[in-house]
Amino acid sequence: MPRLPNELLHSIIEYLAYIPKLPDSPSKSKFKCASPELLALSVTNWRLRRICLPLLFANIKIRHIKDARKLHDSSLVLLQKFTKLLAISHFFPHSEEGNQILCPILPHMKRLEWVELQCCSSRNVLLKAILAHPTVSTVLVEELPDASLHGNLSKVVLEGTSISTTISSELERCLDHGMRLGRLEVLVPGLLNDDLTQRHFAGLEELRLTMGYDHVSFSWLSTLSSTHLALETLWLIDDNRHYFSRHTPIFISSFVEESQRQDLSKNYIIERVGLRRATGQYPQGWRVMGLTISATDSSTSLIEILTLIPITFPKLETLTLSLACHGATYYIVRKFIFLRRFDPRLIFL
Repeated sequence: MPRLPNELLHSIIEYLAYIPKLPDSPSKSKFKCASPELLALSVTNWRLRRICLPLLFANIKIRHIKDARKLHDSSLVLLQKFTKLLAISHFFPHSEEGNQILCPILPHMKRLEWVELQCCSSRNVLLKAILAHPTVSTVLVEELPDASLHGNLSKVVLEGTSISTTISSELERCLDHGMRLGRLEVLVPGLLNDDLTQRHFAGLEELRLTMGYDHVSFSWLSTLSSTHLALETLWLIDDNRHYFSRHTPIFISSFVEESQRQDLSKNYIIERVGLRRATGQYPQGWRVMGLTISATDSSTSLIEILTLIPITFPKLETLTLSLACHGATYYIVRKFIFLRRFDPRLIFL
């Protein structure tokens, strides 16, 4: 190790520094949790510690009052030099004491760019102090800012919200003041055939539709795609198993038709389909990137189904496979050996 240059050591440590996130996680959080390896290396010797410190303090999460006090008392220089992301847990109290401890810390974070508020701080003076910070570009919140907060909300990103009828007046107010929206869950897809498609949601990256019994034409998708250039993923969620047993969207038609031709359609149930914006020969400019299927109790051809999936969905990134209702348990070892042939990016549950 003493002979390795710092650049190479830094690359190795950076690779080991953080615990990986699941690729299909719906959270927009950018917080990276330090790995046990990074913590261990940081106390090995001074050379490794100098490399580890920027990685250790790049992401700070404050869970309790004592965490904020500890930062204020001992680590201000490190915060000033290294901290780019600050996450405040929902355990942190919504109180005057909490504001008095955190607000004086913020000016010391000269490189702070991204803040995540998982607590009720979107309703107090802390959010105002964060928005006034000169280097902060994004404040990710889990709930709408309080109505008492006026002015420009362009730094604020609401992680997600759901709509079942119409847009609430509170959401309209925040959107009109520049707030961005990361994820929109539409509980009644038919709303997209009406005025909802005409509404622009700044910053929208993910749309999730809760599918029901009614057919969805997706005629609105091209308009929505052209007016929301940041929109990258679309999830069709049928956890109640009402939609895909009755309707076949064009995005999965090749898989469904081929499985019917091979008499495999009774051996699986599709529960979720994830789409990603794409170029080339894809329906309406979207391709299947995620799939959740459940093997039925009558399934005796699971390997044939798994063989068909990468053929019909060559760009699939995530596969979630449920065997909870699968009766042929004596095939499990054989099938998991077969799963090893898949792209390692895929997830099997």
